[in-house]
Amino acid sequence: SQKTNPPFLCYLHMANYFIVGASSGIGRELAQQLSALQHKVYGTYNRNPVSDEQVEYHYLNTLDPLPELNFLIKFDWCL
Repeated sequence: SQKTNPPFLCYLHMANYFIVGASSGIGRELAQQLSALQHKVYGTYNRNPVSDEQVEYHYLNTLDPLPELNFLIKFDWCL
């Protein structure tokens, strides 16, 4: 049997990801794929709160001139 290469995401180390717009569309799909690979995923939503055990969602209105970003303090950032 011939061995196939795993998807490119398998080469990444387990990490924290912050995705703006993770409640729908491409952002939601990316959040689900990363969490399925055991990464810790934090996502934002604007209008539609999301309930998901694998992704931690937070409200964020990117059009707000002074958005509430206190939830970013608790993240374990690796810079």
